[in-house]
Amino acid sequence: LPLEAVVNHFTTYSHNFWLNRATPRLHPSNGAKASTYAHYMLLSDSIRPYYTLPLAPRIVSTVLRFRLGAHCLPVCRDRHQTIPRAQRVCRKCDSGIVGDELHMVYECTHLHGLRTQYNHLFTPNMSMKEFFCQSDQHGVARFIHCALYHMDTP
Repeated sequence: LPLEAVVNHFTTYSHNFWLNRATPRLHPSNGAKASTYAHYMLLSDSIRPYYTLPLAPRIVSTVLRFRLGAHCLPVCRDRHQTIPRAQRVCRKCDSGIVGDELHMVYECTHLHGLRTQYNHLFTPNMSMKEFFCQSDQHGVARFIHCALYHMDTP
């Protein structure tokens, strides 16, 4: 069997495995990170990967960490302290919602001004996958970089 066929089969199988599971918000703590990646971060084959764009290395690093779940949001930071996922709430707003990737991109009132600044990236009822797969990958990367900076500073 050619290596490409094996890689394609594995990729399809693993994507389908996670996409057929509960969304990250409904997933128990164990496995939520993989579910987050599958439901939110998988890029379409037609999208030029952000790491090939002419962006500052610090922006690429921030986006990589965000997409891999190695960032400053409570959903990631509190995981290492074995705090149950439902109790990893956002510390920047008073919503009481889990401070996850979806909350940062769409819901956190602390980032309302930033979302207004990048309003060309947002359309009504846009999913996380649609947000990450849109053509303006420069804008998406810059928004993620700025949002994580705001979420990590006092």
